[in-house]
Amino acid sequence: MAKLSLSFKGRPIAVHHFDESSGIITIGRDSACTLVIDSLAIAPIHAKIIASPSGNQIIAMANEAPTLVNNHPITEQLLSHGDIIQLGKHTLTFAEDGQTFGPLTITTTAVKSRIFKPPSTAPNINRQHNDRAGLNGISDEELAAVEQQSQLKTCVQVVNGNHFGKVISIEGGLTRLGVVGLASAAIARRKDGYFLSHLEGSKPPCINGVSIKEHSQQLFDGDNIQIGNVRMIFHHRRSTTPSQIAVDG
Repeated sequence: MAKLSLSFKGRPIAVHHFDESSGIITIGRDSACTLVIDSLAIAPIHAKIIASPSGNQIIAMANEAPTLVNNHPITEQLLSHGDIIQLGKHTLTFAEDGQTFGPLTITTTAVKSRIFKPPSTAPNINRQHNDRAGLNGISDEELAAVEQQSQLKTCVQVVNGNHFGKVISIEGGLTRLGVVGLASAAIARRKDGYFLSHLEGSKPPCINGVSIKEHSQQLFDGDNIQIGNVRMIFHHRRSTTPSQIAVDG
């Protein structure tokens, strides 16, 4: 089994499960698509995935609307566990069931082992069975609770693995992320911004698919970070207000 986890600007929306017998999975705005994304930024048939015993291949279908995998435009590509597919402002994370990730930890100079969690009133979106590409059936109050996560000025959101959708607030001067003893990195807050540095592991973290090696590199809003097998998106909102947050776009 494999799954596509759909999110919009870092907010989880739905999960679609499929296997090698599923054939062709179409993704787009058209209501006839297997995975429907209701957005004018999405082409009627934006991309398709051909599932087979030999692998899952994604093919871009719209010349006017690019399909990106791990921040690089593609025409067609074989998907690997953890790949991030970008369609307009929507993100699809590809994962193969049975793949696991170690526990994600966070340590700051002020707070240790603190993980930001949504309010208790947040909707429990069942990612195992919810194949909807929308938020129908969720009340305004529940939606507001989900949006509250997106109003953090600075945070990272995990977009693959068992921690998919987890939002981690970047607090204090130093935030440590990753799996202790295996692969970890730190985000340091400086006067001129936020910088990612390698701490542990044989493979340094990557930003937008490029290794930072042993150097510190500045982060910008929307950057894709990979630490070991864990992928996340960095969000830096200096002046986000509720009126600026859209459910779709």
